[in-house]
Amino acid sequence: MTKYRYTKDPKKMMTAKELYDVIQNDYENIKEFLPCRTATYIEYEGGSTEALFWNEGGKKQKIFLPLEEGWYEVDENGIPNGEKSNISSSTARYLCRYQNDDFSGPVGLGLWWRSFFACYGVGDAWVEKIDDSTEVNSIVFAPEEIILNGVKYRRVSE
Repeated sequence: MTKYRYTKDPKKMMTAKELYDVIQNDYENIKEFLPCRTATYIEYEGGSTEALFWNEGGKKQKIFLPLEEGWYEVDENGIPNGEKSNISSSTARYLCRYQNDDFSGPVGLGLWWRSFFACYGVGDAWVEKIDDSTEVNSIVFAPEEIILNGVKYRRVSE
């Protein structure tokens, strides 16, 4: 059984592509951690379709990022910036982004399992994948506090 836990360590976070795969293949075990941020980053200026993309520790790459929110086919990194699409396409994701404001930060996924948030305010927690031999003895949250299954948790020290 695969386990997941919250983390603030960018080197342990899943990329958007990795988290999409987990959501698709292990939804029952990951759903309590959604929505969350990933180790995939996007940076853009308001009103621009040019953006920078990178995964934690990787090089920044210029990409096209549609200005309008909506359904788009994904590229090889799991970013919805391809052809305009719709909900009936299993490979499309729903892009949420600012049209007129700048953004630079980690991408959020999972408010709806096929959503991609290149903006703030959704899923400000991070999740890492751990193997069966890892003992989970503390959980670290990105926000100061979070409510999970009706229980309030406060940030703990690493």
